[in-house]
Amino acid sequence: MFDKLRNIFSKKSKEKKEKTNPVVKIFYNRTALLLAVILIFLFAILIRTSIIMLGDSHASTVSLTSGNVTEISLAAPRGDIVAADGTLIATSEKSTSLWMVQPDLSTTLLNKQLLNISNLLAQHEISSESSMGRYFGPPETDNNSQTEDVSFVFKQSPDKILSWQQNKDLFNMVLPENARTRREQSRIVQEDPNEFFIWLLYDFFEIEDREAGSSRLYSDREAYQIMELRYLILENNWLWTQRTPVRLARNVNELIVAEIEGQNQSYLGVLTSNEWSRVYSPYASLMPHVLGYVGRINSKQYDMLATQGYGSSDIIGQTGVESSAERYLRGRDGLQTFDKWTGDNGESYYYPGSYGVMPQSGNKVTLTIRPDLQQVAREALQKNIDDLREGNLAGEKYNAPEGAVVVFNVKTGAILAMDSLPGFDPDDFLMQSVDSGAAARVQSYLQDNEGKPLLNRAIAENYAPGSTFKVVTSIAGLETGTISATDNYYTCAGHEEIAQIWWRCFIAPAQGHGTIPLTEAIEKSCNLYFFKLGIDTGIDNISAWAKKLGYGEISGIDIPGETSGIRPSRELKRLLRTEPGDKQWFPADTAQTAIGQFDNSYTALQMVRGLAGIISGTLQTPHVMGDIIAEDGSIVREEQIISEDLGLKPEHIDLIRQGMYDSTQKSSGYTSQLFRDFPVKVGVKTGTAEEGYRSSDYKINSVFTCFAPLDDPEIAIAHVVRDASYGDLSAEISYRILCEYYGIEPKEIVYNSRSAD
Repeated sequence: MFDKLRNIFSKKSKEKKEKTNPVVKIFYNRTALLLAVILIFLFAILIRTSIIMLGDSHASTVSLTSGNVTEISLAAPRGDIVAADGTLIATSEKSTSLWMVQPDLSTTLLNKQLLNISNLLAQHEISSESSMGRYFGPPETDNNSQTEDVSFVFKQSPDKILSWQQNKDLFNMVLPENARTRREQSRIVQEDPNEFFIWLLYDFFEIEDREAGSSRLYSDREAYQIMELRYLILENNWLWTQRTPVRLARNVNELIVAEIEGQNQSYLGVLTSNEWSRVYSPYASLMPHVLGYVGRINSKQYDMLATQGYGSSDIIGQTGVESSAERYLRGRDGLQTFDKWTGDNGESYYYPGSYGVMPQSGNKVTLTIRPDLQQVAREALQKNIDDLREGNLAGEKYNAPEGAVVVFNVKTGAILAMDSLPGFDPDDFLMQSVDSGAAARVQSYLQDNEGKPLLNRAIAENYAPGSTFKVVTSIAGLETGTISATDNYYTCAGHEEIAQIWWRCFIAPAQGHGTIPLTEAIEKSCNLYFFKLGIDTGIDNISAWAKKLGYGEISGIDIPGETSGIRPSRELKRLLRTEPGDKQWFPADTAQTAIGQFDNSYTALQMVRGLAGIISGTLQTPHVMGDIIAEDGSIVREEQIISEDLGLKPEHIDLIRQGMYDSTQKSSGYTSQLFRDFPVKVGVKTGTAEEGYRSSDYKINSVFTCFAPLDDPEIAIAHVVRDASYGDLSAEISYRILCEYYGIEPKEIVYNSRSAD
């Protein structure tokens, strides 16, 4: 039976061979075989070429976890900010940063390499990005890096150190009472910094082996150097495990770059890339509140901007123009790739990849600020504050804790100068990570709730305008027909009963000014005149015209932080007062409002803008930004000049201009001494504004407003010094600004006469 089966299978096998003989013959043909080999070889070359080409063209999309390509985002240069005359205020500076990607080294080899990196940086006096030294390390007095022996200290409060040690993303240590398992008992918090060092050395970072006894690989100082960089990796553990570069140091020099690139095998995974960082010129400190500053994006900002391509560690504008022009200043980030090669022992080598995108610079923002006027305004404001504090004016000392000044282009609304004191240095926000002094100053800025140096008082602090508001009452009376250009007389008897209340004239309480026209009332700043004019005009008309002139309204200036101010009205009084009897509006309220008291409270910007509207007939939208220019020189956005015709009668404008000009010619105060013989005709209105109650928290603000020239105004100024004296005593601020504006050498005049308000 088996023989039969064998014959059957043998027969079938023979038949199969006979069927395949033609194919076998083809393959045994030498020519055909050679042709097949050539075709296979060419096909293999084609496949390999396609892989290379596709790999290169898609390098940026290769997953970071693939181990083939890693990438570094290259921050784009932030656009320059320049003053009106082209003076550089802010720019971006190119530098080189040092990075490290997971090099797949053993712990022993990694420690050795980190020590080499630390020594290289120290040799060139460059600090790493590690923040360990803020919490723990050698004492600040330990400057001898040559000795091996070193002691350690904690550099924060005990509570902060305890929290730091227990951070689950860092050391994850536990309190003794909570240590239940053997693992937890090996991670008990350490109160002794030297014991903490030992724990890091042997148990956490495992830089040394306990079983080796006294045989050590590194000195304590060397071990701490390694710990600093191991801690940096720990802080960025997610990036490290995902093979995303971790920044080791910023602003490394060419010698370090040459060393790293020349000894690539000794610095596995260490990469270099060019970056751009914000730099402020010395002029930035003259205009801190206009310029603002940049800082790392916070969580709230990131939530709002993530969809616009912002990263969680991006640097963005925080205040001032840096913030409001963020979308113009921000450029487009670039990309640099690195290819990974694996060595015989599994170690990783990284080389610059063939794919990359160069960063694109942001746009240049031109300011309307004139550096010469800004410097003079700042210095004059500071000098006036110092003079008031030291009693150099009128012989009496004043607190004068703060002040603000705004210089305004009457024809366009451009801000020519704007300052607020106390101030700050924007450069401190850039240097705080590398300069302990700058870091301390930044903390002081942020925590000073009394001086508030970060507050732009020119737009964010309200002040009672005092008698400077009388020009608003004047235009309201004229435009409503209460008085006219030819019939505008009231009698000042010095003191008299008005609306069942006895009032007195601040300037002439005994004999009064007599029957006077509007121009003389403005020149003499007669309270009784404006009490009567205000009551006749009515609060509704005064409030309506104040609103039309921008008092108590957001002006729309192109920097953040503006406050709206407070404009008196019947409705506002009902809202602010708690007692039912106080909610009713009385004629006396109108009288007080008419001279800039009662609830009147405005910013210096609103005061100068309103004045400019009155003396020009046009209300301008204030702005600090001019043209915005692309890298190629094209205009991205022109200066935004927005004007509103107020419809004022020319004869009414002329009356107010004349009255303000007479203040410089006929009065006997400091203002007249400075401006009487000024080469350009200047109109002035001072204000001695009262705040609080005489029984408590009573203050007088020195308020000053002016414009020039008389016939065709082009510049207006407003400034305030809080808790000071007569408005007349701050006249020198405007005087020095106008001298700079018109190229006039300022004269020195010693105050020697009692001021007129």
